[in-house]
Amino acid sequence: CFSSRRRHTRYISVTGVQTCALPIFEGEVLAVDRFGNAMTNISSADLQGLPGDVADWRVLVGDHSIPLVETYGACAPQTACALVGSADRLEIAISGGDAASRLGLRGGSSVVLTVPALLSGAVGRPE
Repeated sequence: CFSSRRRHTRYISVTGVQTCALPIFEGEVLAVDRFGNAMTNISSADLQGLPGDVADWRVLVGDHSIPLVETYGACAPQTACALVGSADRLEIAISGGDAASRLGLRGGSSVVLTVPALLSGAVGRPE
């Protein structure tokens, strides 16, 4: 069931800063594979046209903020990352580890895709 997938914009008022629109994409974990990678209901098509670079996006699961990367090779050992996997869905993984166990993920767990840098206006700027 993919009915929980939502794309919307949440408006946030920040004192001293022009009101910003923070893109939010909400989904959920559909299944966990034998390696502990969590497959979500967010597809690569859902990610098309999102602002900023892939490096600007974060996947929020529980109290964890996980970077979106393009390949497993871009994920440091024992570090959580999110990427579009071979099933063309957003996956949450830990390089050399079990993301489901370490992050407390299971079918139905909430997944939120966001760009925290938009609040500071830093999207697309080198650090």
